[in-house]
Amino acid sequence: MNLHITKSKNAESFYICKSYVKANGSTTSTIVRKLGTLEQLLPQHGPTRDDVVAWARNEVKIETEKYKKEKEAKTVLIPFHADRQLDYGKQAFFRGGYLFLQSVYYQLQMNKICRKLKQKYKFKYDINAILSGLIYTRILEPCSKRSSYKVA
Repeated sequence: MNLHITKSKNAESFYICKSYVKANGSTTSTIVRKLGTLEQLLPQHGPTRDDVVAWARNEVKIETEKYKKEKEAKTVLIPFHADRQLDYGKQAFFRGGYLFLQSVYYQLQMNKICRKLKQKYKFKYDINAILSGLIYTRILEPCSKRSSYKVA
Protein backbone atom coordinates (compact mmCIF):
# COMPACT_ATOMS: atom_id res chain seq x y z
CA MET A 1 0.00 0.00 0.00
CA ASN A 2 1.17 3.52 -0.63
CA LEU A 3 0.23 7.13 -0.16
CA HIS A 4 -1.30 9.03 -3.07
CA ILE A 5 -1.45 12.80 -2.94
CA THR A 6 -3.60 14.49 -5.55
CA LYS A 7 -3.48 18.22 -6.08
CA SER A 8 -6.17 20.34 -7.67
CA LYS A 9 -6.47 24.09 -7.83
CA ASN A 10 -8.71 24.11 -4.75
CA ALA A 11 -7.42 21.29 -2.52
CA GLU A 12 -4.76 18.68 -1.88
CA SER A 13 -6.19 15.25 -1.03
CA PHE A 14 -4.52 12.28 0.68
CA TYR A 15 -5.43 8.64 -0.13
CA ILE A 16 -4.20 5.19 0.89
CA CYS A 17 -4.03 3.08 -2.29
CA LYS A 18 -3.28 -0.57 -3.04
CA SER A 19 -1.64 -1.63 -6.30
CA TYR A 20 -2.24 -5.02 -7.93
CA VAL A 21 -1.89 -6.84 -11.25
CA LYS A 22 -5.01 -7.61 -13.29
CA ALA A 23 -5.59 -10.92 -15.08
CA ASN A 24 -4.43 -9.46 -18.40
CA GLY A 25 -1.09 -8.39 -16.88
CA SER A 26 -1.65 -4.66 -16.52
CA THR A 27 -1.18 -2.99 -13.14
CA THR A 28 -3.78 -0.83 -11.48
CA SER A 29 -4.53 0.61 -8.06
CA THR A 30 -7.59 1.07 -5.92
CA ILE A 31 -8.30 3.51 -3.13
CA VAL A 32 -8.46 1.72 0.22
CA ARG A 33 -9.20 4.76 2.34
CA LYS A 34 -9.51 8.52 1.88
CA LEU A 35 -7.65 10.34 4.61
CA GLY A 36 -8.98 13.80 3.74
CA THR A 37 -7.83 17.10 2.34
CA LEU A 38 -4.91 19.16 3.60
CA GLU A 39 -7.26 21.82 5.02
CA GLN A 40 -9.17 19.18 7.02
CA LEU A 41 -6.03 17.46 8.33
CA LEU A 42 -3.94 20.51 9.28
CA PRO A 43 -5.86 21.37 12.49
CA GLN A 44 -5.76 17.76 13.73
CA HIS A 45 -2.30 16.51 12.74
CA GLY A 46 0.11 19.38 12.70
CA PRO A 47 0.79 22.96 11.85
CA THR A 48 2.69 22.18 8.62
CA ARG A 49 2.15 20.09 5.51
CA ASP A 50 5.17 17.92 6.39
CA ASP A 51 3.54 16.90 9.68
CA VAL A 52 0.39 15.84 7.81
CA VAL A 53 2.44 13.84 5.27
CA ALA A 54 4.34 12.10 8.10
CA TRP A 55 1.03 11.22 9.80
CA ALA A 56 -0.39 9.94 6.49
CA ARG A 57 2.68 7.72 5.91
CA ASN A 58 2.26 6.30 9.39
CA GLU A 59 -1.40 5.54 8.57
CA VAL A 60 -0.24 3.73 5.42
CA LYS A 61 2.10 1.55 7.52
CA ILE A 62 -0.72 0.73 9.93
CA GLU A 63 -3.06 -0.15 7.06
CA THR A 64 -0.38 -2.35 5.45
CA GLU A 65 0.20 -4.27 8.69
CA LYS A 66 -3.55 -4.75 9.09
CA TYR A 67 -3.80 -6.08 5.53
CA LYS A 68 -0.90 -8.51 6.08
CA LYS A 69 -2.47 -9.84 9.29
CA GLU A 70 -5.81 -10.38 7.53
CA LYS A 71 -4.05 -12.20 4.72
CA GLU A 72 -2.18 -14.49 7.14
CA ALA A 73 -5.26 -15.18 9.26
CA LYS A 74 -7.05 -17.08 6.49
CA THR A 75 -6.59 -20.72 7.51
CA VAL A 76 -8.61 -23.75 6.51
CA LEU A 77 -9.45 -26.44 9.04
CA ILE A 78 -10.14 -29.95 7.78
CA PRO A 79 -11.87 -32.23 10.30
CA PHE A 80 -10.31 -35.68 10.74
CA HIS A 81 -11.91 -38.51 12.71
CA ALA A 82 -9.53 -41.42 13.33
CA ASP A 83 -12.22 -43.64 14.85
CA ARG A 84 -14.53 -43.65 11.78
CA GLN A 85 -14.15 -46.34 9.15
CA LEU A 86 -14.10 -45.56 5.46
CA ASP A 87 -16.98 -46.65 3.24
CA TYR A 88 -16.23 -49.66 1.06
CA GLY A 89 -16.02 -48.89 -2.66
CA LYS A 90 -15.87 -45.15 -2.17
CA GLN A 91 -12.88 -43.12 -3.33
CA ALA A 92 -10.86 -42.31 -0.22
CA PHE A 93 -8.16 -40.18 -1.81
CA PHE A 94 -8.15 -37.27 -4.17
CA ARG A 95 -5.60 -36.27 -6.75
CA GLY A 96 -3.62 -33.47 -5.15
CA GLY A 97 -0.27 -34.18 -6.79
CA TYR A 98 -0.83 -31.39 -9.24
CA LEU A 99 -0.40 -28.82 -6.45
CA PHE A 100 3.37 -29.37 -6.35
CA LEU A 101 3.54 -29.21 -10.15
CA GLN A 102 1.42 -26.07 -10.10
CA SER A 103 3.82 -24.29 -7.75
CA VAL A 104 6.78 -25.24 -9.99
CA TYR A 105 4.83 -24.15 -13.09
CA TYR A 106 4.14 -20.70 -11.64
CA GLN A 107 7.68 -20.32 -10.24
CA LEU A 108 8.96 -20.84 -13.78
CA GLN A 109 6.49 -18.10 -14.79
CA MET A 110 5.01 -20.17 -17.59
CA ASN A 111 1.73 -18.29 -17.13
CA LYS A 112 3.41 -15.01 -18.11
CA ILE A 113 4.91 -16.63 -21.20
CA CYS A 114 1.48 -17.96 -22.18
CA ARG A 115 -0.11 -14.55 -21.58
CA LYS A 116 2.46 -12.86 -23.84
CA LEU A 117 1.93 -15.48 -26.56
CA LYS A 118 -1.83 -15.05 -26.31
CA GLN A 119 -1.54 -11.28 -26.68
CA LYS A 120 1.04 -11.47 -29.47
CA TYR A 121 -0.79 -14.00 -31.64
CA LYS A 122 -4.31 -13.03 -30.49
CA PHE A 123 -5.40 -16.54 -29.46
CA LYS A 124 -9.05 -16.82 -28.49
CA TYR A 125 -8.49 -19.82 -26.22
CA ASP A 126 -6.69 -20.01 -22.89
CA ILE A 127 -3.25 -21.34 -23.80
CA ASN A 128 -2.17 -21.26 -20.13
CA ALA A 129 -4.92 -23.68 -19.08
CA ILE A 130 -4.15 -26.02 -21.98
CA LEU A 131 -0.39 -26.09 -21.36
CA SER A 132 -0.69 -26.53 -17.60
CA GLY A 133 -3.26 -29.31 -18.05
CA LEU A 134 -1.02 -31.14 -20.52
CA ILE A 135 2.03 -30.87 -18.29
CA TYR A 136 0.18 -32.02 -15.17
CA THR A 137 -1.44 -35.02 -16.84
CA ARG A 138 1.75 -36.13 -18.64
CA ILE A 139 3.61 -36.19 -15.33
CA LEU A 140 0.80 -37.57 -13.12
CA GLU A 141 -0.57 -40.08 -15.68
CA PRO A 142 2.52 -41.09 -17.69
CA CYS A 143 1.00 -44.15 -19.43
CA SER A 144 0.55 -42.70 -22.90
CA LYS A 145 -0.49 -39.58 -24.74
CA ARG A 146 -3.94 -41.03 -25.30
CA SER A 147 -4.50 -41.77 -21.61
CA SER A 148 -3.28 -38.27 -20.73
CA TYR A 149 -5.75 -36.87 -23.25
CA LYS A 150 -8.60 -38.89 -21.67
CA VAL A 151 -7.67 -37.69 -18.16
CA ALA A 152 -7.44 -34.09 -19.33
